[in-house]
Amino acid sequence: MVIVNKVMCWCSLMALKFKKRSSVIATYILITIILLASYYLIALYAFALTHTLIITSIIVSLYIISPAYVSNGFAVLFGRNGHPIDGGRNFFDNNRILGDGKTIEGFIGGTASGFIIGYSLYFIVTNIILPSLIENQTYLNLLQQQSFLDTLSSISYLTIFVLSIGALLGDLMGSFLKRRLKLDRGEPVLFLDQLDFVLGALILGFFFMKFNLLIFLTITFITPAIHFISNVIANLLHLKKEPW
Repeated sequence: MVIVNKVMCWCSLMALKFKKRSSVIATYILITIILLASYYLIALYAFALTHTLIITSIIVSLYIISPAYVSNGFAVLFGRNGHPIDGGRNFFDNNRILGDGKTIEGFIGGTASGFIIGYSLYFIVTNIILPSLIENQTYLNLLQQQSFLDTLSSISYLTIFVLSIGALLGDLMGSFLKRRLKLDRGEPVLFLDQLDFVLGALILGFFFMKFNLLIFLTITFITPAIHFISNVIANLLHLKKEPW
């Protein structure tokens, strides 16, 4: 009888877990569609962009924010079993300041990775890709619209470092807010998990490089969409235990 009860409890738990996962996946897919559709309509009507310019804005924006993406991703890899930045201390509310997930190794490794990979990409774009595009009058006219060329020209080794470290500072702030809300480590918070590192990078980067409202909106709309859909795919392929 005891074994039967345990089996029934396990089955109920698995059913609830499957229902929750399915609900999360469906929600993420719906939000992704809404985000992409909203961005498309804003770009098309508010900014009066052509389809070519919409694609260009996405490519330029992803290139700009790539150091932050790399920094945030590699921080997780370097931070495993590392030393917590908060030293295990609690805040005034008796909850951890940041938690065990934010480590010194992760912060340093993430920043270094963002800078190294970001600068490598910057070197290729600046010395190979961009000069060849500028030689073509059609591409030159395209990049001169919406200040794309000005934004690309403002990128340097300093801005790449700023974006890399800004992403992790934003991530730390997100973790700090989650601890104040008394949420457990790894517990998802819609949009905070997807945008804290991006906003940290953009806010800090604002003082060191040129980017306009279109670039800002593109990054803030596209990033959550990428995050949601990549997590769903990783979960369906059994690369991630949960889709968040």
